[in-house]
Amino acid sequence: MLFHKILGAAGAGGGIAFVDVGTSTNSGNDVIITVPTHVEGDLLLVRVSTRDNGGQTWATPAGWTMLADGSSPALNTDTDPGVFYKIAGASEPATVTFTVSTAKVPMGGIMLSYSGATSAALDTITSYGDGTVSAINTATSISAGEVLVCMAALYTGARTSVFTITDGTTAGDERVEQVYINTTKKITIMATEFSDTAVTTTSVTTAAYGDISNYAVTNVILS
Repeated sequence: MLFHKILGAAGAGGGIAFVDVGTSTNSGNDVIITVPTHVEGDLLLVRVSTRDNGGQTWATPAGWTMLADGSSPALNTDTDPGVFYKIAGASEPATVTFTVSTAKVPMGGIMLSYSGATSAALDTITSYGDGTVSAINTATSISAGEVLVCMAALYTGARTSVFTITDGTTAGDERVEQVYINTTKKITIMATEFSDTAVTTTSVTTAAYGDISNYAVTNVILS
């Protein structure tokens, strides 16, 4: 059973602006993500996750550039990311399928669209095992005109954890997708962006739920 909840609409400001977010479903080894609203030339950014304690390898769909395939996290967890991007062409499909090529169970993902960006670069991935989320993920300082997109996935038990990303500088609204695997396990994948050049860390916090399993934070710089 999958349930999607998307929040947020505003951009980060400057020349790069958030446009829209697409939700996902899963089938077999695939995560199928709806392509969000965009125009030709917009940048599309994807983050996908499995639920099998790391070591997965995501295949790269045709036309996309892989930033992280999920196989080399800081620490193997259920939420280690596959990260991909592309510049939208004149005609994009309604959905894009991301396939995990190892024996892992895919959970879900989000696709974000941004105007004004022409390239994306992986900055940092920080993964965590069991425990309450209260983490600092060090990020490279961004230059004027760049945007830092912080993406995180949180894998929990029966309760839905609501969490935020902040570092005390200027941040955009959060985009959240809550994917309900079944009645006992849930995944929340979310993103927010920073355009303030003072940003050097991103902090992920949530309530002290006892059934948090794993989480991972990924930073990507758009320019």
